[in-house]
Amino acid sequence: MARPVNANADETRQRLLDAASALFSEHGFDGASVREIARSASVSVATVHHYYGNKAGLYGACIEAMHEELVGLRDNLTRALADTHDAAGVLDAGAREGFRFAWAHRDAVRLIMRHVIDHGRMEAAHAQRWHWPFLDSAAALLEETLEPRPLDARLSVQSGINLVVRYALTAPDELIVWSKVSEDLERDAALQLALRQVEDHLARAICAIFGVTAPPRSASTQEPPS
Repeated sequence: MARPVNANADETRQRLLDAASALFSEHGFDGASVREIARSASVSVATVHHYYGNKAGLYGACIEAMHEELVGLRDNLTRALADTHDAAGVLDAGAREGFRFAWAHRDAVRLIMRHVIDHGRMEAAHAQRWHWPFLDSAAALLEETLEPRPLDARLSVQSGINLVVRYALTAPDELIVWSKVSEDLERDAALQLALRQVEDHLARAICAIFGVTAPPRSASTQEPPS
């Protein structure tokens, strides 16, 4: 079968987005140059300008792509919570699913948080489009299941998000140290155990934020994040 006419263009755009996202997340907007991005994507500087105009245009495209990627978290949480009606179950499932998704999409999370570090806030248009609606829907769900209803549900949801993000952005070796995993374990096995322990901890911590006792369930009985 013949390749679509725009297949090469789509592949080039994706390579640029992947390379730029990695460099922007590591160095920030000012620290990543168009020349470095082009070299990492194996294209010319002129190609970057052809597709995205300038560095600001490329950065905006990266942020947009990352937010689109994170929309999947909302869908995953909706599925995870669909059959959960008690407050502890909602918080436990939300914490676990949130951490697993954030760990699997660390580049997306890191880039968005890099923007927060550089500017002190999320990009306004994306916050209004993605973040505020998520806060509102999550807070409404918890207000329906918690008794008495929390007065600061949105702030509590944001605190839970902050915890999940901080752990998801932690280097694997540091997670292993934090979790005090046995030094006798092979590294991959140690990391999987550390991830299970972190997931359990986050579930308990987020339940505690809302004054709810976490259900007696261990992440070690489930598939760990990959």
